[in-house]
Amino acid sequence: LLQPAQQAEPAVTRCYIKPWACCRHLHPALDGLFDIQRTTGLRAADVTRIEVDTYAVGAEHAHTGWGDMLSAQMSYPFALAVALVRGHADLADFGDAARAEPQVLALCGRVSVRVDAALDSQYPAARLARLRLTAGDGQVHERLVDDGYGSPANPISDEALAHKFDGLVAPVFGTGRAQALRAAFTALDRAADT
Repeated sequence: LLQPAQQAEPAVTRCYIKPWACCRHLHPALDGLFDIQRTTGLRAADVTRIEVDTYAVGAEHAHTGWGDMLSAQMSYPFALAVALVRGHADLADFGDAARAEPQVLALCGRVSVRVDAALDSQYPAARLARLRLTAGDGQVHERLVDDGYGSPANPISDEALAHKFDGLVAPVFGTGRAQALRAAFTALDRAADT
């Protein structure tokens, strides 16, 4: 047995925690989109074109429709469009209401995804995406994301993790119980008996 000083870091700390409620292959482009929104204030109504260059496995999701929730979570066009309109990509953003939202549906048709050989050559060690948003005034906003938010090297914040937990648990157990469970889990390292 390892002595306490020799214990390895728990494996869970080396896991990718998905901040967005969709396929992992879509996350780098979503990260770029959210960064552009945060830093420029660009709104969905201003965007005329959304372009993604990525690795081949990820680019396959350009051809996925969004007729049901699971398909929407796997669809590059839908995930980018709903994220741009709503400013997030939580579980509810892939539900029936979101999939019928006219502004989201209009943006889906403005998304193009293609394979970039240089980015593809780095997969699976890296999951890269280059996102370009073109505004109506012709201005282009571009981001290259090389390590998705939620990876061990770029970990999800405690606040974002709490938001994700509440969003998944509260609909099932209620807000009060979800908050109590989150408080108990947060205190596990101080518990006398887990």
